[in-house]
Amino acid sequence: MTVLSACSGGGGSNTNPSQPAATTTALAASQSSVNAGTSVTMTATITSGGAAVTSGSVALFDGTASLGSKGLDASGQAQWSGVALAIGAHSLSANYSGTTSFSASASSPVSVTVAAVPSALTLTTSSAASTQGLPVEFVATVAGSATSGSSAPSGTVTFKAGGVTLGAATLDPTGIADFTSTHLPLGTNSISASYGGDATYASSTGVPVSVTVNRSAMITYSNPLTLNVNSTTHAVSCADPAILKVQNAGVDTWYLYCTSDALYAGDPNPHYINIFSSSDLVNWSYLGNAFSGLPSWANVSGASLWAPAIKYFNGQYYLYFAASQTTLAGSGSAIGVGTSNSPAGPFVDHGTPVVEPEVATNCCSGAYRSTIDPDEIQDSSGQRYILFGSFVGGLYVRKLSSDGFTSDKSSEQQIAVDNRYEGGNWWFHNGYYYLFASSTNCCNGPLSGYSVYVGRAASPMGPYLDEQGIAMTAVNPGGTQVLHM
Repeated sequence: MTVLSACSGGGGSNTNPSQPAATTTALAASQSSVNAGTSVTMTATITSGGAAVTSGSVALFDGTASLGSKGLDASGQAQWSGVALAIGAHSLSANYSGTTSFSASASSPVSVTVAAVPSALTLTTSSAASTQGLPVEFVATVAGSATSGSSAPSGTVTFKAGGVTLGAATLDPTGIADFTSTHLPLGTNSISASYGGDATYASSTGVPVSVTVNRSAMITYSNPLTLNVNSTTHAVSCADPAILKVQNAGVDTWYLYCTSDALYAGDPNPHYINIFSSSDLVNWSYLGNAFSGLPSWANVSGASLWAPAIKYFNGQYYLYFAASQTTLAGSGSAIGVGTSNSPAGPFVDHGTPVVEPEVATNCCSGAYRSTIDPDEIQDSSGQRYILFGSFVGGLYVRKLSSDGFTSDKSSEQQIAVDNRYEGGNWWFHNGYYYLFASSTNCCNGPLSGYSVYVGRAASPMGPYLDEQGIAMTAVNPGGTQVLHM
């Protein structure tokens, strides 16, 4: 135990009854060196003339920052248990406030050093060989020492190919960061991953892995791809497709989610988001419905579930969707979400919408917005956002709760004008959030003219500018065309 003390005035006895007696404040730390996350107990002892002072209070300081005050007990001590200090060197001191009978005094500084807990990063890859343009997945697992406690490291892991940064991924609650790249150059690449550390754990770098990227071979297939319902029946289409790749024991499986249309001509069965799977992105098999029925808040005759968006976070799969009609205000459309432990479902609706129906106050004679076409993304701080909207009312973004179930209406920002875009999707790349959205009529045969446009922003909340610097919310809205009709 480290103990330092200081006194005020002269000796410990009071020779002048009209003056407060001099006191001495001594401060002790239970440990002078600890790992981050380990608390320290600080004890201040106040004496006067060798006897304990039992009245008054003592304030504890970390440099100039106050850590709180305590009253003295019957033994003349004040104690702070469980003091958590940041990584680095700390100079702690105690100040006794004094009373009418005893003068104030301060201790000498006590040094406590807090060290970062060592971490270890392990890097693995989905494949040591790939084809140019196909995704390669990298998984970084960051762990602390066996004595570091139960909390897993948090923060981000940066992935590089040689000296070129591919991107970064946030550690999940178990200390795993998953990153996928389709931009590896031809040849053998040395992929490294580095962890930046957090308030408890030190930074670390894993052993690099090698991935050899080969030129694409000629692969023949015909569009549209066949979606097999069974050995003899094929699905008509997959509107508003969303796709997710899952790897298990080194084997990739892709899952495809489609708007709730009939599977085939004359299909008598209702469907609530169709799910297909594939091991090669070409041959697809029907797995079933994502949901067993309409959510209670959207159980309206003629209602349907549209535009699925599949995500994985918080250790489960989230399937966001649009309900075309609801039992809510104006029977307007809304965004819902269901969760499952498996990408194949079944998914269970949360019970209430993530985004509720809203009147389109900026257009359309007071009609309710087209609250459809959701997407979700997370920024580097861990804040999640939800994107939604269409022609009636425009496209909007709100902050999403960490559990993914509710959105903050007060944070809402419009990011694209009404009567121009629908089907918004996000992609994060090189520090920018890219907003891809479709424009004009989707479903008018040869007169459709449907195209995809893009703008980008430094924040999910926008503003989104095209390559000319024109915002997608401008009177003459911006948007750079990337897929033509």
